[in-house]
Amino acid sequence: MVGSWEGAGTVPAGDAEQSCEGKFIFGGRYLQCTSVSIADGDYHEDVGFFSFDQARERFVYRAFHSEGFINTYLAEIIEEEGGTSITLTAESIENAPPGMKCEETIHVAGSELKFTLSVAMGEGPHEQLVSGELQRVSRVKGVDKITIAVDDMEASVKFYSNLLAAEFEDVELAGFTLKNADTGSFEILLCPRELAQVHEDINNNTVQVRFVIEDVESAHERGLADGGTEISAPAESGGRVQSGLRDPDGNSIELTSG
Repeated sequence: MVGSWEGAGTVPAGDAEQSCEGKFIFGGRYLQCTSVSIADGDYHEDVGFFSFDQARERFVYRAFHSEGFINTYLAEIIEEEGGTSITLTAESIENAPPGMKCEETIHVAGSELKFTLSVAMGEGPHEQLVSGELQRVSRVKGVDKITIAVDDMEASVKFYSNLLAAEFEDVELAGFTLKNADTGSFEILLCPRELAQVHEDINNNTVQVRFVIEDVESAHERGLADGGTEISAPAESGGRVQSGLRDPDGNSIELTSG
């Protein structure tokens, strides 16, 4: 459920646009999920937290709804060949009518997420109130590094120092001296053209950009499907997931999770 999801479904008010964002907080201790649905004349938002109850050895989900309900669920998580299924059964519901029961189901498979919410009163049967089918989306959070292949390092340092009000420092790599500066918004690395192996007589880029993106694996797969070629597969490095691609024109880009 980590990442951003968007799609459509149904709510009591009718058809709805839906979105969900999942992210780990407090050093990965909790998984926070924020959901929004917008239908004709109806807006709903809820924020929930998955945690592990060590005493019961069970995952618990607590959801805070914009209508005032606060639901505490016991979670049953099943890893299957076709994805992950989660069943949430409410053990308490604050600010709800007496005898109200609630159950949610979530199924995540690749880039698809499906969910339902049903309620029951007393001993009556559960009736489905909400459903949705969402697709994972990747949001670019920004650019955190630009690498530029240069011929005249001294001239380039002078140009970018004045242009960006940046102070460059030496970086030694493979017998070459590179220049790196942190502008406060992103890093800029000046790399000798010989080290970058970029030559004027070949179709290649002299600038490399590193994008900060929420879901590196999914974006990497889409890039390959849309005509890109792989430089390096997604892999964890220094607490980040990173990968490398070339676009259809041969320009190299990096993806990083942040």
